[in-house]
Amino acid sequence: MCLRILYSYNPRHSPTHVESIRLIVREMDGVAHCTGPANKKEIHLSIEYLSKFLADHKNDLQVLRTEVEGVLIHELTHVWQRTCLRYPGGLVEGVADWVRLVAGYVPAHWKQKREGKWDAGYCPTAFFLAWINDQLQVTATNSTTTTPSFVQALNHYVGSLDSWNAETVFMKLADGKTVDQLWTTYCLEEEEITDAVADRIRAENVSLISNLKTLVQIAETETDPAVLRRLNAMVGKAVNQFLK
Repeated sequence: MCLRILYSYNPRHSPTHVESIRLIVREMDGVAHCTGPANKKEIHLSIEYLSKFLADHKNDLQVLRTEVEGVLIHELTHVWQRTCLRYPGGLVEGVADWVRLVAGYVPAHWKQKREGKWDAGYCPTAFFLAWINDQLQVTATNSTTTTPSFVQALNHYVGSLDSWNAETVFMKLADGKTVDQLWTTYCLEEEEITDAVADRIRAENVSLISNLKTLVQIAETETDPAVLRRLNAMVGKAVNQFLK
């Protein structure tokens, strides 16, 4: 499945160097990890994690099976994905979770966080990568297609690079847009503004509201949370610097 998702656009691009993959279930911290030389990989899976997960889900073996399959899809992606020197670790993990996302193994605890750094890794980066695919109007599928999605093209392209350069890679593969431009647009997309979300946004932008009042010498300024989010992204830093 991982190979189909990563290389469905052209199966001839699939790696052929892997001779064996060994699964080891043992006592260890964390959930799982992939290790070993390029041709002989090992996936280590925590028995403590499996036991706790099963207990937390009322000993439902089907739920456990789905979780294990999702974890293994993530780790197997590390076996097959391409990287280069200085390739961000967060992007490595983000691509692996993107494959899990496309495969349909989305855990209940995954959240589409539109904040922080784009390459923070795991599901936040995975959702961002999926959004870029949608923006470029190319959807990854499990069937054979001749046009790679953005993530498929990214995975193939980095394998030819000597060293990672985010600006060069994204501008080449994302219709001339930088990753910072894409991330800003992604973060500014509307989310459901509940009362709690509105209060949080206003609290986070108290200084921006105050600075805008000082700058334009008005008694009241914009407090709509959706507008505040955009103002903060576009002019927040500039306003703070101007008033220093």
